[in-house]
Amino acid sequence: MKEKFNLLSDQSISRMEDDKFDREDFVQTITSIIYSQITRVNPERESDIRNAEENLIIGIYGSWGAGKSSLLNLINGTLKGKSVETAFFNPWMFSNEEDLILSLFKLITDKAHLSDPIKDEFAKILKKYQPLVSAFSGKSGRSMANLSDFLKAKEIANPTSIKRELDNFLAGKANPLVIFIDDVDRLSKSEVQILFKTLRLIASFEHVIYVIAFDVDMVAKSIKENYEGGELSDGYAFIEKIIQIPIRIPFAGPQRIFELAKEYIAITLGFQIGNDEILELIISRTLLTPRDVKRFINGFRFCFYHLQESVDPRDLIILELIRLKIQDLFKIIEFFHLSHSERSQESVFTSLLNKHFRECRPDFLNSEGKMIDGNSDFTFYTRVFKDLFGLSKLHAPQYPLKIGSTAKTLNFIAFKEHPDIRKSNKIKNPDILKKYMVLEKQQ
Repeated sequence: MKEKFNLLSDQSISRMEDDKFDREDFVQTITSIIYSQITRVNPERESDIRNAEENLIIGIYGSWGAGKSSLLNLINGTLKGKSVETAFFNPWMFSNEEDLILSLFKLITDKAHLSDPIKDEFAKILKKYQPLVSAFSGKSGRSMANLSDFLKAKEIANPTSIKRELDNFLAGKANPLVIFIDDVDRLSKSEVQILFKTLRLIASFEHVIYVIAFDVDMVAKSIKENYEGGELSDGYAFIEKIIQIPIRIPFAGPQRIFELAKEYIAITLGFQIGNDEILELIISRTLLTPRDVKRFINGFRFCFYHLQESVDPRDLIILELIRLKIQDLFKIIEFFHLSHSERSQESVFTSLLNKHFRECRPDFLNSEGKMIDGNSDFTFYTRVFKDLFGLSKLHAPQYPLKIGSTAKTLNFIAFKEHPDIRKSNKIKNPDILKKYMVLEKQQ
C-alpha cells in the first residue's frame, strides 16, 4: 500500500492559472512581439525597421530556478491558435554538432507541414546545403544519415544562394515557425558556441523565430573559456552578436518568495507561521528563486514527517534552511552538537570554532586571531545562535535564562541539565538537537 507523502514537483508549469508570480502580462507582451514580427512588421520596407520575414532570435535571461522553462511553456500556449507553428528543440540531447544541426533542420522540415511532393522539393534544396553544414561542423567526410537518404549527396553549390532558396521556399510554403530552446546553460562551452553559431549563421531562416532561455552570466562564462586569455566581457559580447532581443525575467522579489515559502510551510504544518523576524531574515537570505522554495520544502517535509513533530517546527524550518543554503553556519551547528557529547563541552566548541574560522572564514578574525563582532556574516550567525540556542555570544558561550522573575546566566552543563530545557522540544535542548542531527525517528 502506498503511503501519502506529498512532494512538490520541480516540473515547469504550462498553464497560466498555475503561475504564482503574476506574469501573465509579461507573457502576453512577449507573445505580442513575436506575433507582430511574423505578421505585420514594416510593410513599407523602411530601411531602419526589420522586416517580418527576417530571422529573429529572442533571449530569455534568468538564473537557475527563476522559471525560464515555465515562461517558455506559457509563451508557447499563448501562441497557440495564431497561425503560428511552435516547437521545442533540446540541444543537449545530441552528442555532436553535426547531429545537432541536422536534427534542427529536420525539426524545421517536419513543422513546416509540407505535403510529400513539396517536401521532396524542399529536400532537394536542403541537400545542396550540406557543404556548408559539413564545413561548419568540421566533419565533411561523414554522411549525414539522420536527416534522410537524400542528404548523402555531395553536390557543391553556393551556400548563400542555396540558403536564399530555402528562405524563399519556407516563406512561400509554410506557416511562420517559433522554436523554443531551453537548458542552454547545461551545455558544454563548445556546445554552447556551436548552438549559437548554428542559429545565427546556418539555420537563420526567414519566418523562423528562436526563443532561447538561459542564465546569461553562466553562458558568458562558458563562452569566454573558448578563447585563450578570454575575459568575461568577451562572453557577453559574443552573446550580444547572437541575441537580437534580450529579455530579463522579472525578479520575483524577496517578499513574494517569502509568501510562497510560507504558503507551502503552512500546508505542511497545518497552521500558519506568524510574524517572525528571524525566520523572514533567513528565508530572504537563502531562498531566491521558486526552485529554491520547492527544494527546501521537499527536504523540510522529509524531516518533519520523519521526526514526527518531536522537534519544534519553527526551529526545524530554520535548521533546514541553514543546512540547505548556509553550509558554513550549519558546520558551526554541528560543532555545537558535538561539543555536548564531550566532557569539557565549552572548550571543545570553542576549539572547533576557532579552527574552522582560521581555515574557512579568516574574515571573522582580526590580526590577533580574535573574532570580529562587526563582520556582517558573523553578526548574523550570532543572531541566529542566540535565537536557536540562547547563546549571548557565539564565541563566548553563556546562556541567559529567566527562571520565574530571576535572571541567571548559565554555563554549558548547567543549561543542558536545567529541567525547563530538558522538557522542551526546542532545538536548544541538546537532546532535541541530537534527534535532528542523527535523524532519530520519534517512537
